Amino acid sequence: MIWHLNNTTIRNPGRYLEALRAYDEYGHIDGLFKSGNIKAQKELYNLILDAGLIRSEDRDSAWNGRKWRLGFYRLGLISYKNVSKENQGRITKTGKALLNASNDSELEDVYLRIIYNLEIAQKEKSFRPVTLILKVMKLLRDSGHRESINQKEFIISIQDYRPELNAKDYFNEIIKFRKNVDLNKGKLKSFYEDSFKNVFNRNNKPPSITTFTKDYPDVTFRFLKLSGLFRTEGSKLILNSQYNKLLDALCADDVVSQSEDDYYFKIANLPEIPIDANRDILESIVIENFETLDLAPLNIKELDNEDLRYLRINQDDKIRKEAEKRFAFEQRSKVKVITSWFECLVNKKSKDEFIDGEYIAFKSDERPQYLEWIVWRAFLAINNLSNQPYESRKFPLDSELKPTNHAPSRGPDLLMEFDEFTLVVEVTWTTSARQVAAEGEPVIRHVAQVAANSKKPTYCLFIAPEINLNTIQSYRINDTYFLENGSEQVANIIPISIEEFIKFFINIPKAQEDSIDKIHSILKECTSIKKHLKPGEWKEFIIKKFAA
Repeated sequence: MIWHLNNTTIRNPGRYLEALRAYDEYGHIDGLFKSGNIKAQKELYNLILDAGLIRSEDRDSAWNGRKWRLGFYRLGLISYKNVSKENQGRITKTGKALLNASNDSELEDVYLRIIYNLEIAQKEKSFRPVTLILKVMKLLRDSGHRESINQKEFIISIQDYRPELNAKDYFNEIIKFRKNVDLNKGKLKSFYEDSFKNVFNRNNKPPSITTFTKDYPDVTFRFLKLSGLFRTEGSKLILNSQYNKLLDALCADDVVSQSEDDYYFKIANLPEIPIDANRDILESIVIENFETLDLAPLNIKELDNEDLRYLRINQDDKIRKEAEKRFAFEQRSKVKVITSWFECLVNKKSKDEFIDGEYIAFKSDERPQYLEWIVWRAFLAINNLSNQPYESRKFPLDSELKPTNHAPSRGPDLLMEFDEFTLVVEVTWTTSARQVAAEGEPVIRHVAQVAANSKKPTYCLFIAPEINLNTIQSYRINDTYFLENGSEQVANIIPISIEEFIKFFINIPKAQEDSIDKIHSILKECTSIKKHLKPGEWKEFIIKKFAA
């Protein structure tokens, strides 16, 4: 049986959190699981569209609504089984834990609990895909082989689940495949094609070869990353080293639910992971974290398991924040790699190679989140922020400090605090006349809300591939926003193209106070003159100021 995790329609699993948040804010949809209730399915999809999570002209799509519904309940985020019909579709304990996560560590802990406990249903018997992957990786490691598994190896072995095989059998398949790859140098294309045809032929009514060799491993690997257990490097799935100590315990738990009802009850109620029950491992992790943080350990023997679990998560949050501070400091010497990221994103072409020790790779639908991330890194390189790096970004990061999704649409992408001013940064790939429709009111609202709560002058840098004159006109003239209390607030927004921003970033001195003063001066000059110039003239004025 060829299997996959996640949903090939949703594809980017980082969207689940914000989609669930949009559903929570919208309110429970009655009859969401009622057979043939097209209206409810369309309603779900439309609310996700209205939240800005998807760019699509295809409104009122019941089919897409069913795909999101499927994704929600398979992850245990909304109820389906084991509840009365009127309670179907309500947000579960697992879903609420995801919504209530206050930092990246809490978010990853919830994803880990979901993903580790996922089961794939089979006629004979369900199986636990994550446990199987971990067992095979452990066998590869213990036998001295490369423990990472690339997508082609995954396709011909683990992804094609056969209940009669065990982890050692899949391990043997991978080793044999690697040897045959070495033997077929110069004719690998035909070798791979034949290997994939063999997988196709040994399955009854399988998906197309294109689907199970491209779509399935892509969405599965992306989803596995969210758990924190794994990281990816190009097409390779790699075990995250911070889980080395837990590997034996994680491999040992392959128990499956007795029934579908039992499974959905488990997955919807924030399922356990092995360290919850293994006090010794949990204590050893907490003690090691105290050492990493250079803190005197507490008397953890007095804590119950739940308090100890929260202590571990809080420690992980502190460790991540310290790592992020170091990461921020290092960006001043990363001009070349940051520029390479910009070039790849603009050209829509992933390098899939190392540049100055950093692997540059992304999927096409990840470009929005990576644009926010690389602009953030550019400002970290310029340096001298007054707020912490993790306070300046609004998008979530994984344990490798890579973005798992873009910033929520209800607020700015970046919020940079400097001694003399506050800078909001909004980035988008939107161009043409659609730009002002998509980015006009939301950006002005975000900036006005920040400005109303700041004691310092507030500006916004709006960055896009190209700046449409209608956008220029909107930000030049329609710069006043009425807040909920009825008060007026001016939103000072300076639009600039990505190309001009990259040039500015490359040329400006890094980690110098004068650089921040220069940015402040440019923002003030561009703002003060905007009403005295025509749209095209203001655009040229901005370009010249950032080029000076």
